[in-house]
Amino acid sequence: MIGKNYYQQGHFEEAKILLRKAFEICDRALNSPIPKHKLLDLLSMISYKQYRFDDAKRFMKRALTEGNITALERAGLYNNLGLIFKDEGQYKKAFDVFSRSKNIYDDEYELNSLGAAEVFNNMALSMVEQRKNLGYKSFDEPIQLIKKALLIVEENDKKLRQKPSLKAVQYRNNLGLVYFEKGDYKKALGFSKEASALGIKRWGEKSPVMAEIYNSLGLINIELEKYSSSKYFLQKALSYRAKTFKDNPITAQSYISLGRLYAKKEMYNKADEMYKKALHIREKCLGNAHLKTVNAGHLLKNAEKNYNNYEQKRKKKDEKDDSWW
Repeated sequence: MIGKNYYQQGHFEEAKILLRKAFEICDRALNSPIPKHKLLDLLSMISYKQYRFDDAKRFMKRALTEGNITALERAGLYNNLGLIFKDEGQYKKAFDVFSRSKNIYDDEYELNSLGAAEVFNNMALSMVEQRKNLGYKSFDEPIQLIKKALLIVEENDKKLRQKPSLKAVQYRNNLGLVYFEKGDYKKALGFSKEASALGIKRWGEKSPVMAEIYNSLGLINIELEKYSSSKYFLQKALSYRAKTFKDNPITAQSYISLGRLYAKKEMYNKADEMYKKALHIREKCLGNAHLKTVNAGHLLKNAEKNYNNYEQKRKKKDEKDDSWW
C-alpha cells in the first residue's frame, strides 16, 4: 500500500491524500479489498503524528464502529486511541482507554503478547503524567506495569534469538524515567545507562533512537549535580532531535530539559531562552490550551522572575561595593 509506505517514511500529507482516496473506493465497494477499519486507523495515526487530535479521534472512533473487527484488532485500536488522548494531555481518558485494551487482551488470554506489553507501557506513562500533574509521588504501580511490559518483550527476544528489540530498549529507559519521577536517581541512572549501552550496541551512538535516552540521562544527571555530564547528554539529544524532528514537541522537550539545567545552575537568562523556544514550538503544534504548553509558560515565567531577582541582587551588591569606596 503506497499510502502506508508514505506514512512510514514520514510523508504524512501525501499518505493522507492516498489513504483518503483508498477509503472512498473501499467505502463504495460491496466487498472492500482492504478492511476499512485499517485505513481509518492509518488516517487517524497520520493526524495524530501531525498533532491534529480532533481529526485523529474522529477517524479512530469511526474505525471502532466498523464491522468485522477481531477482538485483538479492537484492542489495538483502543491502544491507538489512548495514545491520542495521552499526547493531547487527557491522561485520565487515555488510561481508561488503555484499560479497555488491556481487558480485551485479558479476555483473549493474550496478556503475554507484545500488544499487551505496549498497552502496559502506555498505561504506566499515562499514570505517571497524571500523578505528576496532581502532585502525587507514588509511582510503584506504573513501575510494575513497565517491568511487566519489559519482561514480555525480553522473553520474546529470547524466543526469537534476536538482539534486544527497540521496545526492550525503550521500556528499560522508561523505567529509568519513572524512577526519576519517584526521586530514586540511582535506580533511574542504572536503567537508563543499561538502555544506552544496549541501544548503542544495536543501532550506534548517533541513531535517532538514542535521543530519548540521552535526554533521560541528562535529566538524571541534573539531580545528581553532575552538570557537565548533563549538558553533554542534553545537547546531544537536542542535536539529534532538531535534525530529525525540527520544530516538533519532541524537540521542545529537549529545550525544556536544557532550561532545567540552566535554571539549576542559576543561569536564568539561558533558561529563559530555552523555555521561550519550547513555548513557541508547543504553542504552534499543540495550541495554547494544551497542558504542556501551559507548563512551558509557567517555567518561562519562573525563569524570568528568577532572572529579575538575580539582577536586582547583583545591582544591590554592586551599589554596596561602590559605596564602600
